Amino acid sequence: MILVDAGPLLALLDPGDPAHSRVVPIFGRGGPDVLLAVSLALAEVAYFLLRRVGTRAEASLLRAIATGQIQVVDPIPADYGRAADLVEKYADFPLGTVDALIAAMAERMEITTLFTLDRRHFGAIQPAHCERFTLVP
Repeated sequence: MILVDAGPLLALLDPGDPAHSRVVPIFGRGGPDVLLAVSLALAEVAYFLLRRVGTRAEASLLRAIATGQIQVVDPIPADYGRAADLVEKYADFPLGTVDALIAAMAERMEITTLFTLDRRHFGAIQPAHCERFTLVP
């Protein structure tokens, strides 16, 4: 299982995104076995898709969820507490709520690989369940 951040999904569905050519091959190979997206990250993606690309791209995101290509996961109350700890620990970034929740959920679900373009934040986080996250691409 791989947790996905907003960046790769936005880049996949926006041909004008600078990272588009880096993420398309990953999905073109069939992608990871199970791609999990945090519901709050999907809200970010939908907002930017509508603004940058249009309704067709937004509909493609929704279809990927409806067909199971992307599975949506929601944080539980404990994830918010852990996310608060991470926001405080990495206050100099700032880390931000969505990134902190992705890290907290990865810890809880013992996921070590994140599909993200945000190497600055996720590369610096020291997760509780492993030495470092593996970042793809």
